[in-house]
Amino acid sequence: MPGAAIEFRDVSFARPSRPRVLDHFSLAVGAGEVLALVGRSGAGKSTLLKLVNRLLLPVSGAVIVEDRDTRDWDPIRLRRRIGYVLHDGRVERRRRAAARALGGGSCGSAHDGAARPRRTSDRAVRDRVAR
Repeated sequence: MPGAAIEFRDVSFARPSRPRVLDHFSLAVGAGEVLALVGRSGAGKSTLLKLVNRLLLPVSGAVIVEDRDTRDWDPIRLRRRIGYVLHDGRVERRRRAAARALGGGSCGSAHDGAARPRRTSDRAVRDRVAR
């Protein structure tokens, strides 16, 4: 796709002595588009992200960012251009547990007259979880 912000062109990837995680994968994401990668563990979601910022290189095919093959980018400059957010269920569970410990949750439900949870900022939770 001409002008795609990120494009995978017939990309294959496998770790040494392992089966291919990606096999002739193609996808184009335009500037301003939002993409959510979902799938079972081991399906290749994190691998795709690592290929985009050149933490991994494809076995075949090309990963294109702003009309340039990622192999032609300086890795540091490329990584400064790319941002993504990974969901980590462990972090979410710790954040929710910390919010409850800080008074942000209750054992009862809103329907049985329990007090409404106090809003706790993410920063306050992160600071307490990090200790």
